[in-house]
This record gives sequence, C-alpha cells and structure tokens, in this order.
Amino acid sequence: MLSRRALTLGALGTLAVGGVTSSAEARCAPISIAQEIERARYVVEAEPISVDSHGAVLRVIASWKGTPPATITVSFSGRGHPLRNARPGTVLVVFAQGPSDAHLLVYPCGATGVLDRATIDALTHEGLTRTAR
Repeated sequence: MLSRRALTLGALGTLAVGGVTSSAEARCAPISIAQEIERARYVVEAEPISVDSHGAVLRVIASWKGTPPATITVSFSGRGHPLRNARPGTVLVVFAQGPSDAHLLVYPCGATGVLDRATIDALTHEGLTRTAR
C-alpha cells in the first residue's frame, strides 16, 4: 500500500507534467449551475472590454441575477481561467462572486464561458429571468 506522501508526490508529478488545461482540470471539482447561481453575486451576459493577466473588464449586456453596474471587473489568477482568452465581440455568461463590486472573482472550473443555448436553458430552468441592460 502506498503512503499518503507517495500518493501526494505522485499526484503532484502528474500535475507537473500535464498541460495547462489538464492541470487546471485536475485541481477542479465539478460544480452545478445551481451551486454557481447560489454562490454568485451576479450572473450576467457580458462582453469583454479588456483582458490582461490579472483580470477582465466586462460590459454588462443583461443580468440574470443581481443588479450589476454597467461594467464589472473580474480578477483571476492561474493559467486555466475561463476568461483568460476572452475577446471583444464574444458574448459570455459570467458567474461573478465576491463580497463587493470591487472584489469580483469567477470560479475557474465553473460554467463561466461563451453564452450558448444550453446555458440559457439551464438558467431558465433554475428560475432565473433575463433583464436587458
């Protein structure tokens, strides 16, 4: 039987040799849309205005939860963040959590990403309604 230390070192070795996506996925626990909604301060449709290595400034198009300002800034760290490669012109669904508008974060393994019909259906199924800005 392997010791806890050997198992930990083996897991770390696997993470170290994996690609960016696989190492991010290896550290992620799945989360349901319902859990994301519960955690979120805001659930919004938004378009990136700017993205850098520290975060993204997003123009809010519509809100599914909360009453956000016209633009929100979401901070992130880590290579596997879902907004790291977001580009202007792309409509995203963003589950922003945090204690205030000045400190918003996005769960890196959650449903934040390009808005699609399945996500709209899931939000509607959870009882949310879309409010255009």
